[in-house]
Amino acid sequence: MRYSGPFQAGLVLRVCLLAAATAAAPACGSGAVASTGDASLVVEVLQDEITLENHTGTALNRGEISIVPMGPPRPYISNLSYLANGAKRSFAFSTFRMSDGSPFRRDVANGKSVKVAARDIGGKEYQREVPFK
Repeated sequence: MRYSGPFQAGLVLRVCLLAAATAAAPACGSGAVASTGDASLVVEVLQDEITLENHTGTALNRGEISIVPMGPPRPYISNLSYLANGAKRSFAFSTFRMSDGSPFRRDVANGKSVKVAARDIGGKEYQREVPFK
């Protein structure tokens, strides 16, 4: 069966557009985040927890750690009450909650980045963002 000229041109155009969209999809949705902020806050994302180490030279007396998910959902947050200089603390994924109370589950939500916002005893603010692995 032979197809007419306009049908063949339309088919070729659709195939080209589909190929271009498929090639561009990984680049558009990668969501890669570079490490930014104060490097004196050492953040490490492990299989089932996030560790935070304080190298700021002073104690942190309040703050929060957020797991920012892929897509539109709000972040999952865990509070940081106090962290002495040089101290290291682990935060299990089960301690991170969304504002409606739902817990973070790695098998349900894909993380994009981890943000830390903390304040020391003198009032100075520290912020750090690292990719979620």
